[in-house]
Amino acid sequence: MSYWKFSDGTTVYSHADVVGPSPFAAHLRRELLCLAYGCGPLVWLPTQGHAVELDTTDDFLLAQWLEQEARLYKIQLVETDFHTTHPLLSPAEENGDHHGRVATD
Repeated sequence: MSYWKFSDGTTVYSHADVVGPSPFAAHLRRELLCLAYGCGPLVWLPTQGHAVELDTTDDFLLAQWLEQEARLYKIQLVETDFHTTHPLLSPAEENGDHHGRVATD
């Protein structure tokens, strides 16, 4: 299980368990609620040139999404224990699994 701690006090654990009272934490919970209803957030994969639906069971996608959202709130990641085995792709993507629909330009 991985975790991500942000400069506003928000902490997120694997499977998208969001802890904290900040506006950023509230934003993440709203986005995840939308995901539960089928219209959740997309994760931009810059090295791939497209976005994929967030899969909260994939720590690689979760990490990418959290980084993307933190930039919008101008919040810094201050601590994490997450490390990917591949600098650009998760193991599932290396095998061709892109976790749902692909969005392109």
